Parts: sequence; C-alpha cells; structure tokens
Amino acid sequence: MKRAAVVVLVAVFGVSVIAGYRVAATFGLFRRFAPRFAGTCRVVPGVVGAEDVTIDVPTRTAYLSADDRRAALQGKPVRGEIYALDLRDRTATPVPLTGGAPADFHPHGISLWQGPSGEKRLFAINHPTSGAHSVEIYRVQPAALVHLETIRYPELRSPNDVLAVGDLQFYATNDRRYASGIAAVAEALFQLPLASVSYFDGAKGRIVASNFAFANGINSSADGKEVYVAELFGRAVHIFGRDPASGALAWKRKIRLPSCPDNIERDEAGNLWVAAHAKLLDFLAHAKNPANPAPSQVFWVQPRTGRVQEVYADSGTAISAASTAAVADDAMVLGAVFDSKVLVCTRPVPSGHAS
Repeated sequence: MKRAAVVVLVAVFGVSVIAGYRVAATFGLFRRFAPRFAGTCRVVPGVVGAEDVTIDVPTRTAYLSADDRRAALQGKPVRGEIYALDLRDRTATPVPLTGGAPADFHPHGISLWQGPSGEKRLFAINHPTSGAHSVEIYRVQPAALVHLETIRYPELRSPNDVLAVGDLQFYATNDRRYASGIAAVAEALFQLPLASVSYFDGAKGRIVASNFAFANGINSSADGKEVYVAELFGRAVHIFGRDPASGALAWKRKIRLPSCPDNIERDEAGNLWVAAHAKLLDFLAHAKNPANPAPSQVFWVQPRTGRVQEVYADSGTAISAASTAAVADDAMVLGAVFDSKVLVCTRPVPSGHAS
C-alpha cells in the first residue's frame, strides 16, 4: 500500500474515532443520571407534543404549542394547535385558541410579545406540510388567538424557535443547514456548526448569527439588550449583545451545560430556565416508540455569573423528553416533544436563593 494511502486511512480512522467519541459524549453514553425533584407535579392531559410553553405572567395563562410529531413521522399528520391553560384553576383543561387558522398548522417554538399600548401578540414557528416554513403572528384576545400574518423569507431555513421583539420583528433559530440527504447526515453525525439565527426586521430577513451545532431555543433579557441561544450539540447557552435599532447580534460569551439544551424561558429575576435532554439516544428511541422513556432535565442558569444548577431531573416516568420549563410565581410548567400531557409542578428554588 502506498504511503499516501496509509496516511489517508490513518487520518480517516483518527477522525472517525474522534467523531465517534464526540457523538457518544453528546448522545449521553457516558452520562450519569439521577432523578432530582423535591416538589410535586400534577398531570394535565389533553395536549400531544406540547414542545414549547410560555406564560403570560399577569394573567397566569400558559400557552402550549402542540403538534403530534409521531403522527407526522408516520406520514399521517394531524393539525397542531396552540392552547391556553389557566394556571389559577387547578381543574382547568387546555383550551384551543387558533380557530383553525391557518388550516395547515404544525407549530413549534412560540414567543409572546407585548407592545407599549398593551397589545399582546403570539408568534409561532409553523412547519406546514407544504414544506414552506413560516412564522405565524396572532393577536392575543381573552379567549382566542386572531391570525394576523404569515411571514416567510429565504433565511428561514429550518426554524425551531422564535423570539418576538416587535409587532412584526423577530429572531428565529435555524437548527440545521441541511434538511435531508447525505449532507444532513454528515451535519448531524459530525455535529457540524452550520446552524444559524435569522432576524426579520418587519420587511426582510437576514442571518445575524451562525456557527451553531444545532441552534435550538432562543430568548432575551427583559430589556432586550441580550439574546440567549441554546446550542444542542454544543451543550451550551450562548449570550449575545443586541442592537435594538438594527437587530444585529454580537457574541459575548457562552455558558456550558452538562446536557443538551432545548428551549429557554426567563423568570422575573432574569434567570434562565433551560430544559435539556440528558441522553439523545433515549430521545431517539422515545421518538419511535412511546413505550421507551427518555430522561427530562431542567437547569436554572444565571446569565450574569454563569452559574448553572440542575433543579429537576426525571428518568422519563413522570414526563419523557421535556423540552421546555416555563415558570411563573410558584409554578413550573413542563412541556415535552411527544408526550400527551404537560406537568404543572411546584417551582423549584435553586439552593442559596429565596423563593
């Protein structure tokens, strides 16, 4: 065998070993997992795949973005829905809000925005069966969401989550660059940093941040001067400075997590509540079969200090593959990618912090 061929084989072997180790580490093969939660939870049925949850704190209304993803994977998609859950009433059940608009609706990440006049709008990522991703904008009314806009632009490539910053302005994470084919396989297998964040300024979109290995959840500080992006494969939350006038983002630092982060919610003190997946192989098995549980984790993250604390962990018996943890007052609402329920739990208190 020629020396050049040997060098190539050694290089390929080395890359394969390194890639294999990275994949194993990211997918949780080496990760220890122990349940943790001292509070109580109640099960709220009536929704399937409430992947994202956000809470309107003044009204204590939780908005649940739900879609039956297993049905879609089986080629039998069922229209998704956004529900309201009244957290003031322990007997309340989820109430559908969209009134069938749009008809082809498969929601993902959501974001609640309130304008200076008090008007509230809900933004939702939509993956219609037509394949043309969009962001749907609704006006929030007491018992309904009134559909206002459908927004599409070329940079909305593979949207996962959305962050509303104006009546029409928003950021959206693209969780990957390639949707199918060998390029998509390589991007996931080698955890290539090809994902991005786009910004829509009310008229057009553009990419404002890139080089993520699967950009997932997104949120901001209360004053809008910082934006937080969850990087799933990178196991980190990235912090960006934001220029409100232009929408530009400037990377500042990242906070590493011991797990793979999904959605990000913020509490009244500016701390982040990040749901995460401890074992991605278990997640994939759960996606195929509900009989296979997948662990759920929630981390409390302090952006200013970088402090990270696990505040909830479950093996998947209470809820599998939790993807969001929204908090308000004494409640924490857990939504999941596939489960046919949400949990309303006692809000955990991080050690060293008063409730």
